[in-house]
Amino acid sequence: STTTTTIIAVREMELFELGRDRTMFREDNNILSNPAGGKKTN
Repeated sequence: STTTTTIIAVREMELFELGRDRTMFREDNNILSNPAGGKKTN
């Protein structure tokens, strides 16, 4: 049904957002934990 498809789509979007946030957080952590050798590409 359409409802199931919508729920799955929303869930996948949430997982994607979550994963992206986690990646960004990990990068920030790396920069903070070793500021001397932190390659910041912005």
